[in-house]
Amino acid sequence: MTPWESCQDETSRSWEAMLGESLNEFSMKLYAHLSQSQPMKNLLFSPISISGVLTHLLLGARGKTRRDMETALCLSHDFFCVHSEMKKLKLKLQDTLKMSPSPLNSLSVCLTVRPSVCPPL
Repeated sequence: MTPWESCQDETSRSWEAMLGESLNEFSMKLYAHLSQSQPMKNLLFSPISISGVLTHLLLGARGKTRRDMETALCLSHDFFCVHSEMKKLKLKLQDTLKMSPSPLNSLSVCLTVRPSVCPPL
């Protein structure tokens, strides 16, 4: 058995749509679960990062574990292009982040290095 079924048509836009739907559903379910466990607390999490890590783990999963992980990630059990689509998404996000300014990064550095020279918020 190969480590993962091959993605027959990596250029199909339907794979991108399937990943988008899966990520949206996963994000909403994860938010619901996390917010129920701490209802009076602020919540900050990255569903893209969490799903990225879980899809990496999915590469090595087999049998029931694989099916359970696919279900948890809201992935169709026949979505064999999930890894190539996650890679494409990662590249798109990296390109987007390169274009955007990073005020939070500079604020973080400012607050930890020289708080007396930080601009007011």
